[in-house]
Parts: sequence; structure tokens; C-alpha cells
Amino acid sequence: MGKILLFLFIIFGYFFPDGSGQVAALSSLRIGFGGSMVGQKYSIFEQDTVSITTESKILADGSYSIDLKSHKISGEFSSDIGDASFWGNTKLKWKYTLGEFNTEMSEIVEGRAPYKKNTDVVGYLKHRFNLNLAQKIDLKKISARLWVEGKSHSQVGEFYYDYDLLRSQLYYEFPLFDGDGGISWSYSFRSVPDSADANYDRRQLELSYAKLWKAGHFSDFVTGYDRRHFPSEDEHGSYSSFYFWSNQSILLGKIFIESKIDFEKRLYDNEDDIFFDYTYLEIEPSIVKNFGRWRLGTGPLYSARWAKSEYTGETFDELGIDISINHLDYGVFWLFADIDFGKRFYSDIPDTELFFSNYLFVDVSGMLSVWFTQRIRADLSVAYSPEWHMRKDDNIQTSYISLAVRYELK
Repeated sequence: MGKILLFLFIIFGYFFPDGSGQVAALSSLRIGFGGSMVGQKYSIFEQDTVSITTESKILADGSYSIDLKSHKISGEFSSDIGDASFWGNTKLKWKYTLGEFNTEMSEIVEGRAPYKKNTDVVGYLKHRFNLNLAQKIDLKKISARLWVEGKSHSQVGEFYYDYDLLRSQLYYEFPLFDGDGGISWSYSFRSVPDSADANYDRRQLELSYAKLWKAGHFSDFVTGYDRRHFPSEDEHGSYSSFYFWSNQSILLGKIFIESKIDFEKRLYDNEDDIFFDYTYLEIEPSIVKNFGRWRLGTGPLYSARWAKSEYTGETFDELGIDISINHLDYGVFWLFADIDFGKRFYSDIPDTELFFSNYLFVDVSGMLSVWFTQRIRADLSVAYSPEWHMRKDDNIQTSYISLAVRYELK
């Protein structure tokens, strides 16, 4: 039944009747082929172990839209026919505008269906319904959002389980210091049929501020309180969190000075080896310069987490350098690449510790798109993360590569 429902939604993505009974034509349609590889190298009892998983697939995706005065209907779909399973995703959205009042409603359906029952691939069907109501009053704006999400699996395991999730949010935006201030209140509830201990309710209060200067400067600030409660007998995993996030950019001559700060203080109701109180801080200043369509950036990285000394290996400092390379020329060549390298230092690690040791790391990630013609495009995604530990047996390397070639029919 799940496969049939998924198939109907994807077909529905091709043809969607408007209010007059007409059928909407696709505004874009692409087909292609691709493949991916996930690799990992590590040591078990001083023996190097290599794990590699590969998959090839046939791809198809497209989109359409219809404008009917105050109404706008749009849709997107994508699908992969792989070696071991079929994956599909479709999104339908309706938007209605009347003066300063705006209504937006959407439904996303995603699923994976393995071809065989006895396989490592877990099938699932997931949907998300979204309703957004917004009203502008002069320079102010008030909005209300509702999300309803559900996911079911072909089998239940330790790391995947069926659930239903309800989220709601009230948001008020207002002018503040020549920018936009905001305050929001969110409530969420998750229900897990197979494990009542995994149910939770969540409340979030958030304050934000954003400003964009004509010279290209911008400022973003977010701070908030997050309370997640698991109503089990011992309330295992319940916590309160205070967080702050900031992203700044200042143009000095032809150089951008940017800085990012991420801070969180999390306090659990009951601590143990899995859920423990901690403070986390990440600081990332950088210098960025444009060279035509190229954008290069570099700067130091620092992150740290502090926990009680009784939780071995959970307090550490990281120092490193970040290098970013971007190129944006849509229809010709598109590149986003980041390279981080540095070292993690653990605090108070005894010589007899078996699971943690200081290590050097490199994180490489990149996305590349090349248009060979106006209709033919190749997309490449890569990730590579080796770690070199003081204790050689702890060394590990993970890698991912994905290549797809698509032909645009229209």
C-alpha cells in the first residue's frame, strides 16, 4: 500500500489540474544516471579494515507552477531507481495572497522501497504537511505555522522507528534599530507507537535580529531557550538549553571580515554517561575576498566543549584553519568547497583510556556542477574526513562521492 501511495503522489506531480479543470504542464523535466560510493577505513585488533558500499541509479526530477491571479500552485518531484531500492520525493504547494494577508500550504511525501525483503535497505514512507498564515500590518508582521509529520518503516530497529510529529509556531516581526527584530514561540510533540520512552514535548522561545546595510554589511543574531521533556518514568534525556548564534560581515575596502559564533549551555534533568550537562562554544572568524566570480575565504577555527571531569573524553578543544573556495556562474560552472584541518585536544584523558586520544583531522567537502551544454549537466559531491590519532589503532577515514549526469528535456 505504501508503494502504491508513493507512486500515485509522484504521478500526481506530473499532472495537477487547476481550478478550471486544465492540466498543468511541467516547467522543467530532467533525466539522468548516477552513482555513489561510501567508504570507511579503521582498525580492529590492529588489523586494517576497509568497508566500501556502492550504488548506481537512474534519476528523474522536474517542477511546474501555475499562476491564477491571487493563487499560485507549484510542485516538484525527484526519484532514484537504484540497484537495491527505489526512492521518490514529491512536493505540492499552494499559495494565496489577498492584500497583506498570505496563506501557504504544502505537502511533501518521500519514500524508499527496497526490491527484496531480506536486505540491509530499510524501506520507509514519510510525509510533512505545512500550513503558514501571515498578516502584515504596516512594517510589522505576525505569522502562525503548523507542521504535521509522520514516518513509517518497513521494519523497526534501534536506529529507526515509526513516529508522528506535530510542530507549531507563532512569530512576530517588527522594525528595530533600522533592522528586523523577531520573537517566536514554538511547541512540538512527538509520538512513537513502539516506544513510549521516545515520546517528547518541546517548547522554544527565540529572539532574533537581522540587519542588512547598503554597503554589503549584515548582522544576524539569534538567542533562545529550548526545553525538551521526555515523559518517561525517569525522564531520561530531558533537558533545558540556552543558546546564542551570531553571523556578521563587514566590508573593508575590497575585503569582507566575517565572524560566526555558536554557543549552547545544556542542562539535563538526570545525568548519565550518555546525557550529561555541557557547555559548547564555536568561533570562526574569516577574511573573504571576491575575484570576479570566484570567492575565497580563510580563517582560524576554535571550538570547545566542557563537561564534568567524571565524563571521560567529553571535554575537548579544537584548533584549526578553514579554507573556502566558491565559484558561481549558473549555467556554466558552480563550485562550493570547504577544507578544514586542525587538531583536537582532550582534557584529563588517563594513559589507560581505550576510547579517546588526541588527533589531527582534515574535513574536505565539495559540490561541483558543470554544464556541458545548455541541457546537459554533471553534478559531483565529495566528502573526505581522515583522523590521525596519537594511538594509531584509533585512526579512521570516511569518504563519500556521488556523481550524476542529467539531461534537461524542457
